[in-house]
Amino acid sequence: MTRLERPAASPRRARWLAPVLAAAAAAAVAVAAVAVGVTAVSTSGNGDRAAILPVTQVSTPTLGPTPTPSSTPPAPRPASPISARPAATTTPPAQVAAPLRNGQQADRSQIPWSQVGPGWHLIASTATPKAVTAPLYLVNPIGGRYLISQVAIDSIRAWSPDGRRVLLTGEGAGRFSELELATGQVLRTFTIPGAAFVSYTRPTGQAILVEVRVGKGSAARTTLQRFGTDGRHQRTYPSELPGLGKLSTHTVLYSPDGTELLIGARNGLALLGNDGHLIRTLPAPAEQRECDPIKWWDAATVLTRCTNHVIKSQFFSWPSELFLQPVSGGSPTKLAGASAATPFGVQNAWRYSGGLLLREESGCGPGELDLLRNGVLSKLALPSGIANPPPLHAVAGDVVIVDQRMHCSYEPDPVTLIAVNFVTGAKMTLATGFYNRVVSYPGRDGAARRY
Repeated sequence: MTRLERPAASPRRARWLAPVLAAAAAAAVAVAAVAVGVTAVSTSGNGDRAAILPVTQVSTPTLGPTPTPSSTPPAPRPASPISARPAATTTPPAQVAAPLRNGQQADRSQIPWSQVGPGWHLIASTATPKAVTAPLYLVNPIGGRYLISQVAIDSIRAWSPDGRRVLLTGEGAGRFSELELATGQVLRTFTIPGAAFVSYTRPTGQAILVEVRVGKGSAARTTLQRFGTDGRHQRTYPSELPGLGKLSTHTVLYSPDGTELLIGARNGLALLGNDGHLIRTLPAPAEQRECDPIKWWDAATVLTRCTNHVIKSQFFSWPSELFLQPVSGGSPTKLAGASAATPFGVQNAWRYSGGLLLREESGCGPGELDLLRNGVLSKLALPSGIANPPPLHAVAGDVVIVDQRMHCSYEPDPVTLIAVNFVTGAKMTLATGFYNRVVSYPGRDGAARRY
């Protein structure tokens, strides 16, 4: 049995579990944040200012860690994935530019790459309801933004694990391109016939995983395959395994070093080597089926979502439930599931300063957000004017990024994208447009985007 390899110099708690979005007390204060889960799976493979509507500055946007003590102490700020070249010993170090404040904007040439990391987001937001392209911004944890380029609406698929590139989909199935964030230039474009994007590989994103439909008619099936960013095929993974049944082609989670990956299956999870060989099977908990790996909960445990095939209700026959599954093969522990308060079950969970934030499953539309504190479940109360349940884009500690619709009408209406500290009630506007797309900086938890 091969054990999941982890970086030797990481005895501390993983950084994606720490509180996020530090308070902006002064413009010269350095930004601290935590990782936010995003779709990212991996392998060990070697300016037009078409502005969005004005951003509103709110007074004292204290969106960072709240006074509530956390059971998990903040981890040290991680090193930047794109480090500045060290200055010569005879040259004084360059002065670090103060971070842009909420509502301020700059060109991509002014991005402080040494600060970019967990807590930053890529945001595309359209200025008009009929727009076919949108400006793509790199946004810091306190709402300052840097214009990268113009991209097609809904083309953003993933931020590379090395923090340098974003993968875009083009017109037509199987068309992909990579955009370099520092220059705004397209590095390469390639086509994989019949492919639907799954995610980047890890640890640096030198390849991508895609679903590819092969065969015709009743014999057609979908396979999980890996391609280089040059469009060349590298590997096809198993589509079925004894005891586990059919494997999923869209729920994949890599180890941080990219040497192993977890794939969801009908009857549990499969732990595979990067070359596709089976390391071990992780059977589904009793009464559960169709399991998905959601994110790394800690260095040895994965948050897993399964479907309960025993519970029946008038709302939903098979609710979703969450388990903490040791990758070593030990027994899973139930974290949250179906109840009278959550009849559809629960699809995701995040740590915050007071306990757990849960995302309910829903039969139609977004599921509600709940707080689980000391074993007591309560509905999350968001500030007035925010729809609840809200369209949820990202979660980072005590902060959620959600849509706040300004009004209802039969015409397309602009939507405000806001960051809300649900513990303190502080909120900050990030963008307003007719369409918003958010991709969070890729954390080490390799989280699938299941909001």
